[in-house]
Amino acid sequence: MSNLRIPPPLQGLFWGLSMWAISKVFGALSLSFALRKPLAFVLISFGLCLDLISINGFRCARTTVNPIKIEKASRLVTSGLYSISRNPMYLGLALILMGWAILLGNPINIAPLILFILFMNILQIKPEERILEQKFGQDYLRYKARVRRWI
Repeated sequence: MSNLRIPPPLQGLFWGLSMWAISKVFGALSLSFALRKPLAFVLISFGLCLDLISINGFRCARTTVNPIKIEKASRLVTSGLYSISRNPMYLGLALILMGWAILLGNPINIAPLILFILFMNILQIKPEERILEQKFGQDYLRYKARVRRWI
């Protein structure tokens, strides 16, 4: 069973709200540049697409999408986006947060983005990897050796 009890989308929401609060408290530090909004829109859109395509990959494989109950995984998904990244859903969340940080325009918001990535690596991904290694053995170890964690 995974050690983490907070679903990753809620973690993303927490860090996104943290970014918003930082922008309100430290509004005087906000930066603006010509392509800020279009760049933010592209990153957020790309992140959402990654998440939706990744979720669809799990559904097509008829395995659980729920990372809190990863021990219920019935198949190892290694095709599609999962042939490029072992964690495209988390990558999608990180891109959404990066776009949000750019949209808010406050450079301090890089800190919550970095913290999100660190927390995901330590509290979510590493426990998931242990469970997947136990469940899928050499198949998962070969996959892990072939495909990077993020990109």
